[in-house]
Amino acid sequence: MKRALLLCVFLIFISGCQKYYVMETFQRDSQLFFKSSDVSEKCNANIYIISFGLEYIGENESRVAWRLARKGRVDYSEMAQGFPIKYGENLSGLQVHVAPTEILSGKYKIGAQVACQYEGDIKSMLLFGEFTIDSNKNLVIDRDHSNK
Repeated sequence: MKRALLLCVFLIFISGCQKYYVMETFQRDSQLFFKSSDVSEKCNANIYIISFGLEYIGENESRVAWRLARKGRVDYSEMAQGFPIKYGENLSGLQVHVAPTEILSGKYKIGAQVACQYEGDIKSMLLFGEFTIDSNKNLVIDRDHSNK
């Protein structure tokens, strides 16, 4: 876990002051979904997921709840994934590093990197988000809209 945290800090450090985008969470029929309206708009829905991770932060433990990463370089001739991402879904071109675990009540943090064609260039974008699941396994909408 410390190794993953150090890797995240290192990636943020080398990316400098790169703008980041908000990863939104929503729930439909007891399933969790993730999207970014800003990124979808900028990329015209042609989004290539490079990595996606979800960390569970409970009262007594913290752990990676789900982790995906691209097997190699992005091949822009393959079909883009787009949003939303459904929790536990297998995504083409991505390797599962941590299989999805049961969603428990507590706080979750999301981190992702995507690529797309934007303003004539290939852009890499960092996304972050947070959400909370209550004891009934329902998504809690934060007053500060951090999970929007």
